Amino acid sequence: KFPQMRRDIAILAPKTLPYKEIAEVITKFKPKNITNFFIFDCFESEKIGADKKSLAFGFIYQTADRTLSDEEVNKAHEKFSNLLCQKLPITIR
Repeated sequence: KFPQMRRDIAILAPKTLPYKEIAEVITKFKPKNITNFFIFDCFESEKIGADKKSLAFGFIYQTADRTLSDEEVNKAHEKFSNLLCQKLPITIR
């Protein structure tokens, strides 16, 4: 009924960090208005470091009772991105 909004996060992570661990942290700490998330890119290259990988995630923001504003989603997404950097050994690309 109410439109969804998508925001993406691209991260740089150690190759040894399993996707399962990242997904568990996302699930545990995601804002309540994130209804779904998915990985849509995984990249490894000497340019980013032999011990690193780049992962890109999409996050769907939506509520059942109203339309979210861009400002509201952007603020929540920035806070969530910062939290992921605190909980995991990653950096935002």
